[in-house]
Amino acid sequence: MILFSRNTYADTPTSVSLNPSIISGQSLGIGGNFTVTANIQGVTNLWGWSLGLSWDPSILQMMNYSEGSFLSTAGQTSLTASPIDNSDGTIQNINDVLLSQNSASGSGDLVSFIFQIVGDGSTGINLANVQLLGPTSSSTDSNPQIAATVANAVFNGDQSLAVQADASVSTTGVLSAVLSGTTTTSSITLGPSPDPMGSTLSIDIYISGAANVWGWTIGSITWNPAVLSCKSAVEGPWLKTGGSTLYLEGEINNAAGDIGGGLSDAIDSATAVATTSAGVVATLTFTVVGYGTSPITISGAVLYASSSDTTGVTAVCNSATVDAISPTASPSPSPSPSPSPSPATSTYGPTASFTPQNGTVYYVNDTILLDASSSTAGSDGGVTCKITNYAWLVEYSNYSLFDSYSGEQISFTVSSPAYLLITLVVTAPDVNPSPSSSYTNTSTTSAWIQIENAPVPKPATIQVFTDKGVYGPQELVTMYALVTYDNAPVVDKEVAFAVLFPNGTICSLTTENTNETGFATWAFRLPWPSSDPQSLFGTWSIVASVDVSQVVVTGTVRFTFNYLVNINGIQLPASVQRSQSMSIKVTVLTDVPCILSVTICDSQQVPVDFSTANIVPTSAGTVTITLTFTIPSWAYVGTATVYVNVLTNLPTDGGVPLCPQQTANFQILS
Repeated sequence: MILFSRNTYADTPTSVSLNPSIISGQSLGIGGNFTVTANIQGVTNLWGWSLGLSWDPSILQMMNYSEGSFLSTAGQTSLTASPIDNSDGTIQNINDVLLSQNSASGSGDLVSFIFQIVGDGSTGINLANVQLLGPTSSSTDSNPQIAATVANAVFNGDQSLAVQADASVSTTGVLSAVLSGTTTTSSITLGPSPDPMGSTLSIDIYISGAANVWGWTIGSITWNPAVLSCKSAVEGPWLKTGGSTLYLEGEINNAAGDIGGGLSDAIDSATAVATTSAGVVATLTFTVVGYGTSPITISGAVLYASSSDTTGVTAVCNSATVDAISPTASPSPSPSPSPSPSPATSTYGPTASFTPQNGTVYYVNDTILLDASSSTAGSDGGVTCKITNYAWLVEYSNYSLFDSYSGEQISFTVSSPAYLLITLVVTAPDVNPSPSSSYTNTSTTSAWIQIENAPVPKPATIQVFTDKGVYGPQELVTMYALVTYDNAPVVDKEVAFAVLFPNGTICSLTTENTNETGFATWAFRLPWPSSDPQSLFGTWSIVASVDVSQVVVTGTVRFTFNYLVNINGIQLPASVQRSQSMSIKVTVLTDVPCILSVTICDSQQVPVDFSTANIVPTSAGTVTITLTFTIPSWAYVGTATVYVNVLTNLPTDGGVPLCPQQTANFQILS
């Protein structure tokens, strides 16, 4: 079953989703592991991405993560991340960027997460702060942001109900959009009396003929945003007849007239189902913002029999229609100026016209400017009749008076949310000495405007990350800080970077300014002192701070300074006779491709055998290589030494060591 919510941006095909979208833990049990992958679909020119993740730590613990293959199809990448916090159930930032200005297009995996089940129950696995960036623009030297929808996942792990769905059970149900309080009224007429403008309308999504339904999802809900504005989409009581539920609502987008990601609901139990055949699954609340017709369309509905039902049954969907009719005595709700006169006619009245257009939205205490300069004069027999008076009437949705004004341009402010009807009457007296009886000296037009509370800006944030998570001796560390306010980049702002040794003392402090995409960056090379350089190994920290509108925000990222490769163990027999074979097993911890070399010298330091092996890193991090050697008959008897090295390549091909050499001993017997 797909249970998800989305942050939706209009008119974009790009999406980032967690797959699988539902994970059943019954077959895994406490201590079991599973993988969830963040997948991107339909992206064009992706240079880098960042995201966070959250979950319930009493149910799941994140064990590890690994980079997906999608971005690396365009070149070498750098994946970095903040630490996994299994106490809070979060990983704040994972970042992946190309090390060139190449870009990837299409679909694929961004990153995979490995979770372990540690408790009973269900939890959402939720993406956060998803950002997609394109390559630097040659004209602006900035990385443009790519809009995308985001889809989360849910884990159901009630271990006490580990029962598989009965494949012979049939899941059925029909979903219909109807007027709240009814079960069949799908054609709704509002107005003309009383005036529907600004009124509230509730629509139930009603299920009938239902059987064996554990959960449901509705993929698409749409309406006409010029007529209706959706205020909420709340869970109905029907599915709760089967037990407590997990309800997820997508983002209401009144600009596009849809709920991005739709709606989903499931019982918080593996196999429980709703106990009645009909009821309300969700209720949508709308406000009328314009006159006209609005279908309320539901589609893409699927019903599920249990948490292990991953395909479900497609449900029939019936939509509703709302007609909001203007009061007959009121002016037209949208500007409707008189048509321009035909060339054959020299007598016509003035035409009233003004901006803003019908449906324009303002915020409380904004200055609202009404401009009637687009109105045109009249003509009587070819004699121009200029407009001499502009009369404005501003009314609330119940037609009570807000205020009246005069003049070609007027302005005012509104101190609280409201729907206002603006009516303009222009007068152009007939100045022809022989006035025509067909000349009309006035013209009227009107428009509705909406006043809303201004959205509360989202606080300033700073996200700090490095170009990778582990660095070797004398490597260059590149750090980034993304500064945003209300989700928009903060440009040309000083950011302080403090680099801290593992013991917490400051190694360096610098200041860099953010660019047009809100990024500040600096780089330094890790020190390698001549005395005890390995004392600097450990977890380093980078703290970045910035002042945005007199609010200081800080962010921290940590990275590991160590050898990029470590030889974790050498296993070999205690003794071997001459002319006999032996096996040496070497365990290496690495996340980079490398070459293993093993050299055996006898007691007189005479090399008696040598072998190499290519090492390909795995998601587990450790790789075990077994090599077989034969001790020659001429080898000196006594204590032999095994020299184990890991290099970038053979020295003859320009390779260098990646970590200190490790040795082990065994006895050569006669």
